[in-house]
Amino acid sequence: MAKLIPTVALISILLIVIADASSGRRTIITTVEIDETNPTGREGQCREEVERQDLNSCVQYMRQLKSGKSEEKQQLQQCCSRLKQVRDECQCPAVESAYQEMRGEVMRHQWPRVITGVRGLPSTCGLSEEDCDIES
Repeated sequence: MAKLIPTVALISILLIVIADASSGRRTIITTVEIDETNPTGREGQCREEVERQDLNSCVQYMRQLKSGKSEEKQQLQQCCSRLKQVRDECQCPAVESAYQEMRGEVMRHQWPRVITGVRGLPSTCGLSEEDCDIES
């Protein structure tokens, strides 16, 4: 939505310029800059929300993915419980935050299993049908 505002503003200004040019009147154009890097925007709010959550159970679950162990369902349940406490649009940033904590521990041969499990975590928890776009 925020990216549409500059486009709509530009089109509006162009229409005013064209209309005024045809009528011969003088036009004053005012431009407005929108700072999309504002940390208090949605991305900043997600970051703050994620930092308030204890995602250790998600990190532990991801470590289990790395080792190939799946007998410990408790970590997954606790992780899902934590992710449910985060707004929908902040769930993937939460998953990525947990992933970043254990990323350096993953060996090359473990990447496919880990990254697939991490990306699909919201789906595994029944929170979303879409995978998170987390870079390996």
